[in-house]
Amino acid sequence: MHIGEGDEVGFAVYDDGTVTVRDFVSIPADEAWFWTTEWRAGEVQAAAHIAARRTTFHRSAEDMVAHLDSLGGGRCSPSG
Repeated sequence: MHIGEGDEVGFAVYDDGTVTVRDFVSIPADEAWFWTTEWRAGEVQAAAHIAARRTTFHRSAEDMVAHLDSLGGGRCSPSG
């Protein structure tokens, strides 16, 4: 079953005496955002862009901000 010390498991006990053991994965509250449907969809989209080489590389944060500014849509800055 590949269960080790510290692993969490779930059990289901049925009326006929059958016991089913299942893996149980807990997600820390401060990491729950990563597992939302919206975030996972964004991860898939980002992976597709990376695979298709639709990315840019910037040597500094300033270069990245200048690039984003050149795309339009308002000022991009860390302070808002």
